[in-house]
Amino acid sequence: MQIKLHQNGWTGLVEDLDFAKITQQEVNQLAEFLATNTLVVVRGQQHLTVQDEVRVADMFGNAEDF
Repeated sequence: MQIKLHQNGWTGLVEDLDFAKITQQEVNQLAEFLATNTLVVVRGQQHLTVQDEVRVADMFGNAEDF
């Protein structure tokens, strides 16, 4: 997973990430980035099932922890 800032300086662009195969460590890195940036874009996730989406959302846990 690679996170880069867009030229606007506040949008995170995530590359080389598949939410269907995401690890807890990657979720933690992404959550920390989300906590300090306004928007994070992860393209190419249209193949996810509802179960995948729910599993990943649960991996983020309580957003107040960040």
